[in-house]
Order: sequence, then C-alpha cells, then structure tokens
Amino acid sequence: MKIPMIYQMENSECGLACCAMILNYFKYEISLNELREIYPSSRSGYSLLSISKVLGDFNISSHAFKASVRDLKPLSFPLICFWESSHFIILEKISKNKFYILDPAKGRQRMSISEFERHYSNIILTFKKLDSFMSRKDNKKSPVLKYFFKYRNKLGILFFVTALLYVIQSLVPIANRYIIDTNFKDDSYSSRMLFTILFIFTVSFSLMYLLRQIYVASLKYIMDKEISYDFMKHLIYLPYSFYEKRTLGDILFRANSIVYIREILSNNFIAAILDLLMIVVYAVVLFSFSKYMVIFLISLSLALSIVMYPIIKISKNLIDKNIKEKVNVQNITSEVISKNSDIKLTGEEEFWINKWDNFNTKQLIIGRKLDIHLSIVSSITNVLQIILPVLTLIVGVNIKTFEQLTLGQIVAISTVSPYFISPIISLSDNYIQLMLLKGYFLRIEDVFNTKSELIPERVSQDIKFDKKIKLKDIWYKYGLFDDYVLKGINVTIKKGETVAIVGESGSGKSTLAKILLGLLEPNIGSIEVDGVEKEEIGQTLYRKIFGAVLQNSTLSYGTLRENLTFGHFVSDEELMTNLNSIGLSNVVKSLPLGLETIIAEEGNNFSGGQQQMILLARCLLSKPSVVVLDEATSSLDNLSQQITTSYLSEIGTTKILIAHRLDTIKSADKILVMHNGEIVEIGTHRELLELGGIYKQLYSNN
Repeated sequence: MKIPMIYQMENSECGLACCAMILNYFKYEISLNELREIYPSSRSGYSLLSISKVLGDFNISSHAFKASVRDLKPLSFPLICFWESSHFIILEKISKNKFYILDPAKGRQRMSISEFERHYSNIILTFKKLDSFMSRKDNKKSPVLKYFFKYRNKLGILFFVTALLYVIQSLVPIANRYIIDTNFKDDSYSSRMLFTILFIFTVSFSLMYLLRQIYVASLKYIMDKEISYDFMKHLIYLPYSFYEKRTLGDILFRANSIVYIREILSNNFIAAILDLLMIVVYAVVLFSFSKYMVIFLISLSLALSIVMYPIIKISKNLIDKNIKEKVNVQNITSEVISKNSDIKLTGEEEFWINKWDNFNTKQLIIGRKLDIHLSIVSSITNVLQIILPVLTLIVGVNIKTFEQLTLGQIVAISTVSPYFISPIISLSDNYIQLMLLKGYFLRIEDVFNTKSELIPERVSQDIKFDKKIKLKDIWYKYGLFDDYVLKGINVTIKKGETVAIVGESGSGKSTLAKILLGLLEPNIGSIEVDGVEKEEIGQTLYRKIFGAVLQNSTLSYGTLRENLTFGHFVSDEELMTNLNSIGLSNVVKSLPLGLETIIAEEGNNFSGGQQQMILLARCLLSKPSVVVLDEATSSLDNLSQQITTSYLSEIGTTKILIAHRLDTIKSADKILVMHNGEIVEIGTHRELLELGGIYKQLYSNN
C-alpha cells in the first residue's frame, strides 16, 4: 500500500507529519491538524523519543537504532529516517538501487544511493502494529468544500447553462449532415427553414454565452468575497501560538491561495464534470452515425490516456514541489523586506540577494520542469485536435462500405469527433488544475481546521477589574514533550499596584506576561479576576481588561490618528491631552500633517523612542484596568522616561512592568524575581536588596 503524502505546515513539525503518514498507512485515518491538537509542537521540534511516544499512544511499537545505508535493504518498510541531523523523513522502499522517500518539507522524491547517503544521518525508527491497534475512518469534510455545497444552486444553474451551450454546439454537425445529404435548393422551403433555425441557434448561443460569462463573474465575486472574509476572520481569531510557529511568507501565501481556489472551483471543477457529461453526449451522437467510429475514437482516447498518465503523474509531483518552493520564495522575500535596515547596517546585501536568488532559482527550475511537462501534454493534444478531423475522414471513407454511410454523415463525424476528444483532453488539463487545487487546499484548511478563539462570552459585557487578579499554580511548556518554562507560578496582583517582573534572559518573564494577557494558555493552573475564572469570562472580554506594549509591538501603516485610535472615535482634544501627558504632543505639533501624518510600515519613519511613546499612548487611550509593559520604555531618553514614569504613577492604573533596567522599577509595590521559570524572590526594592539574593546580584550587575 502506498503511503499518503502529508506536508508539514509548521516549521518544526516534520516528526509529527511523519507520524501522521505512518498512522494513515496503517489505516488509522487522522489529519495532521488533529494530531497537532493532541501533541502541540514546540519551537525546537520533535525528537525520536517523542515520535515513538506518539506512535505508542496509537498502539504502534517502535524501535530506534543506528543503521548504515547497507543495513537498510533487509528491513521492513516504511521507516522513519533521521535526515541532515535536524529533520525526519520516511523511507518508503528501496527498489533497483533507488531510494523512495517522503519528505514532509519537500514531498515525494526518488534518490540514488550516493544522494541518499549524503543526507542520511544513520539513525532510523522501525515500527509494527500491536494486537491492540484499531483502525479508524475519518469522515471529516473539508471546510473549504462547504462553499461549493453552499452555492450548489448557483453552480447548478451555471452547470445547466453550460450544458445547454454544449447541446447547441452538438447540433452543428447534425445540421452539416442535413445540408450535404439533402442537397437542397436555395429557393426551397427547407432552405429558408434551416437558415432560420441556424440564425436562432446562433443568436441563442451568443446570448447564452454572454449571460454565462456575466453569471460566472458575479459568482466569482460572491465566492471570493465570502471565502476571503471567512478566511481573514478565522485567521485573526486564531491563537497566538499559530503565528509563533509559521512564517509571515507562508501565511501570506495561504491568503493569496484563496484566489486560485475560487478560480479552479468556479471554472475547472464544473468543466471537469461537464467534460464527463459531454463525452457521453457526443458518444451517443457519434453512435447514431457509426458504431465503428465510436469504437475507433474510444480506442484512440484510451491510447491517449495511457500516454498522458505518466506525464500527468510527474506533473503532480512537480506541482507539489512548485507550491512548496513558492512558499520558500515568499518567506525569503518577506524576510529581506522586514530586515532591510539590518541588512544595510551589516553590509550583507550580496549575501541576502544570493540567498534569495538560490530559493528563486530552485522555484524557477521546478516551474520550468512543470511547464515542459504541461507543454508536452499541450503539444500532444494540439496535434491530435489538428489531425483528428482528417483522420476521421480517412477512417470514415474506409468504413463507408460497411455501414453505408452518406457523405453528410462522414462530414458530420469529422466535425463532431474533435468535440468527443476535446472533453477528454480538457479532463487531463482540469485534472492537473484540480491537483493544484489540492495543494492550495492543504494550506487553507490548515487555517480553517485550527480552532479559533472566537467563542461566545459567558458573562456581562461590563466586567471590571475591581479587586485582584490571581494566578494559581501556573505551569506552561511550549510542546507536549518539552520541559516546563513556567513552574508553579502563584501571584496575586491587587488593583492599583505596580508589580515588576525581573530576571535573567530566558527566565520566563515574557512568557509569564503572555500567559497573563491571555496570549498563551497554561497547561496547568488557572487565572481569576475578582474570583471569576478566566474561562467563565471569555478571551475577548478578559483581554479588554489589559493594555499592553510588548517587545515585538509595532506600528501599522496608516495615519498617526488611525494608529492611536484603531477606528474608534476619539476627539482631537482627548488625543492631544493623552499625547501631552507622555511628552509626545510637541512632536505631533511639529509634524506638517499632525495627526494625519502617514506612518510607514512598522513605524520606520519615526525614531525608536517615538514609536514606543506612540504605542504607549495607544495603550493608555483605551483606558485599561491593567497596563503590561515589556521593555516598553527601553528606547526612551532619561527625560522622556521620567515623564512617562511620572504619568503612569499619577493615573493609578494597575501596572505590570518587565524591565532589564532595574533603576526604572525601584518604586514598584512588588517585585517578582524569576529564575528558571520559577518565582524565587518577592518583595520591594529595599527588601530584596537586604535579602542579598538574585535580585541584589542583578541590580549590582545592572
């Protein structure tokens, strides 16, 4: 049995993708998305041990050991191989000194011994089903295909109109036969009748074709609008962890794939169904003329299919690789644009252009191979369409004596035979497009199948933070098989308090802030607001309690006003009062367009300090109950720092500060000192210095 190819969708889930392929190979049907929900990946990926544990949970035993390339041939396949010392692939079989592998990152590949040896890291995982193993049938429907069923009535109308156009088209050869065989005179009644009918058919065909094109354009608009909106809405409401494990380029590629899906669904999918129908219709028309000609054309079609099959099969693999390489090019392009200042400062323009060129060249090479294979298909079909009428005339003349065919019937057969072959040719083209659709589907479905945070809120819309927020025994790790990065965190934050979190890099400060803000969900433990569990409040309302400026917070392209208000109405007076309180009003007044000044993407036309002040102003404009600042004032000069700190003290808002500059948090009511994911010290600045522990050491070094 052939192993189904499953591509990894996250940067570090090659091991999990291999598990999904093995499970499906053993008839336990499960999607990578479903497997990911059970075994979330870490930022460092999966080990052989974690892969073994995953398979073991499904009653598949596994054994890992070292093996050279020569040791592989006698073993039972498939195997999971350690690859390039940082990746996992499946070795499906070895045949005639060729290694057939399934790479979750690149797809199916066939390699020579030397090529395989160059990448293979001499470690494998073998496995077998236990007696307790049970197969499973996955009946889940594609979330994208629901749009096809939703618009089935509109697509049905399109199908009917297109079918009617084909029927009108099929009447042409019948008319040809009648004209030739009756040898009518110009003044005869039949002549006038025939021309009248042909005129009606011509006008009907033209009008129906025009209406069909208008209808297709309208249908595309409706489908594109709804699919795009649903995709973006679902994407925006996906959990923060989704974005952590995927590149910007990959996500952009998925969003752009919607256009291709809509085009293929509205054009090729319907065309493929109609092609099957028209093969039957034209076969019936041909059979009414000559059964021998039908046998000849069916034989020709079968021969064409046999010739085309290996070419289309190769094209399928190239399509998969081409999509993957396009994603890689999109990734590196996004990286070059976003890191432009770093590239210029390091003087590494040539390095990056060469890196981009390598990825782009790989994609172009695969694209060229794909174009060549598609050109072969196109050449065969074009030649066939040119010679087929002549060929059918020759065959028709030869079988004329057997079936007593008239000249009109022979001409009609010659006319209709290309119509019979054309849908078969079209089917091959549409099949390739539908294979392309599958590649886009996988990436779109990865978004739709990931659970969003958009769930009904369970409590009043007017929830307030009046007393305290309590973190109870919080434990967190990024992946199921990773070590905990937060361990047993217990903290109570009272209303109006200023709480600082300090510690060495990697101690868990930012992760704790993300847990508190609801960006990450703890594996163990709970969060309460005034005694109400966070789950009872709901994510959206819970997050409205907070305002935050994190290390990776950035400005968006748009006006300064838009960046400050995010579409909410705020008067100029209130805006300027807010900006003045943190010392930014003079900067705004000095700008020729003031609040209407356009901010470049990520705020690149403002200094680092100005960006932080704008972000802080935006945070405070929403009047949050709790402000979380993660190194949010690190780029400010001393005067701006003093103004900002003074204002934050005046407003009495609960503040949670994460800082490396410890002189900025001396006045905090409570300082939490973190070490290896645990809170090891709690107290005021003076108390912690007197304690003489980690905080004193950090403060002295600072």
